Amino acid sequence: MHPARIACGIAAAFALACLSGCGDKRPGTGPPPDNSVPINQIRNPRVIHVLAVLCDAKNPNVKGVSAELGNGRDPATNLYWGAEGGVKARFGKSPQWQAVKVTSPPRRRSILDQALFRRGNVFIVAEAYAADGMLEALQDFFRAAAGRADDRFTVAGDSGEAVEVLAGQWSSLVCFVGHNGLMDVQLDRLPKGAEGPKPEGAVVLAPRSWRDFVPKLRQVGCRPYVTVAPEAAPEAAALEAAVRTWADGGNKEDMHAAAAEAYAQVHRDVSVGSAKRVFVVGGAGL
Repeated sequence: MHPARIACGIAAAFALACLSGCGDKRPGTGPPPDNSVPINQIRNPRVIHVLAVLCDAKNPNVKGVSAELGNGRDPATNLYWGAEGGVKARFGKSPQWQAVKVTSPPRRRSILDQALFRRGNVFIVAEAYAADGMLEALQDFFRAAAGRADDRFTVAGDSGEAVEVLAGQWSSLVCFVGHNGLMDVQLDRLPKGAEGPKPEGAVVLAPRSWRDFVPKLRQVGCRPYVTVAPEAAPEAAALEAAVRTWADGGNKEDMHAAAAEAYAQVHRDVSVGSAKRVFVVGGAGL
């Protein structure tokens, strides 16, 4: 029996829906997410695909990380995934998100762990790449951003039934989290932006991603929503705040403000005003 399928509408249809009202809603003012609807009965689902590359303490461009937090082959204790502040830990502990079991195996050998979370009709599909899989992660990210990645995941529905979640080119939002791999590896060629379904925008939480990722995102036809300007750690608190704000109808400016507020909450010695300079809204200045 084929699994039920969860997929986003094509980018053009979603953009039209947003123009008719998404941007007018104040993030956080709507009703709490309703997770009572069975997964296979959700209408108008939205998928956020997160590609996280594990922290590697052996990388000379990564500073001040212990061997445990920077073990690029151990997602359970890694700074960017399983440790406090990592992607899986942050979403897994948040009351705003409900964990859903992924039953299909990782789609690549370099992917060491995967997780899926639900908030109403919004799904987070997150994958943890080994640190030495950076090139593959970057290629996958830009393929998804360009609408050239037909990525599919099978999850267990509320009654144990198989449900297929479409991500990659079918996602509404694609995110990259980790070290700025473009400092270390060279992408010889970027995919051409597809005419069909592709994400409406991207979030890149990697040091200096504003400088290195924004031009490439524009080249593949994907709008940058939030990136990072200085050498800031790619903390999942900022990611969670930004994507939750987007899920509640916020625009890129709202996402930028939410990421900055979350960053300031983690770093008590950083004001919200200073934190706003850590993140860049859209591709400002480029």
